[in-house]
Amino acid sequence: MSTRLRVDDVFEREGSRPRVAAPGTELLDGVLVRRGLPSALVVQTVVTLASDLDRLAQGLEVAVGEAVACPPFDVLRPEVAVRHCVPPHLRRPAPGPSTVILAILVSDDEREIAWRARRCAAVGLIEVWTVVPGAGHAVRLTTPRGGVYTSRDLLLPGERVAPAAAAWLLVTAVPFMSAPALAGGVPGRSGR
Repeated sequence: MSTRLRVDDVFEREGSRPRVAAPGTELLDGVLVRRGLPSALVVQTVVTLASDLDRLAQGLEVAVGEAVACPPFDVLRPEVAVRHCVPPHLRRPAPGPSTVILAILVSDDEREIAWRARRCAAVGLIEVWTVVPGAGHAVRLTTPRGGVYTSRDLLLPGERVAPAAAAWLLVTAVPFMSAPALAGGVPGRSGR
């Protein structure tokens, strides 16, 4: 069994520019995880959520795929994060979990997303939404205690929700999808 890597090991190994070092790489409890390219449905979901949040995020920053450093053993990369604005001198090696008011994890793999959500709870991210676009629903996880989220809410298609810490960020987490979109087709096209 190999030893757990530390946050400093990852940034030294991957490069000196922490905000852009190794996109798609996360450190989860000391295990370096390289994630594959996302599906078109995942990309569409991330772009839609980030755009909607960015349009409403007055006084907050919306980051897509940027690192959140959680020393000593975690570097998380939520697909979308809403956080307090962080001055440049506090971004080394990357902003910490206390700056994040919402992390959104989007993936086609439910097991991977569950593991990533557990690490978010372990480091104390206050709210996480897990979105599996093909499943047609999302889950809102809040109130981390003892390394687990103690509150879990199902988010249905078309339901408008906002993070608890920013009630004005009201967005649709899961859009209504046509049957071809759920089967892997292009959303909004009938397939004829």
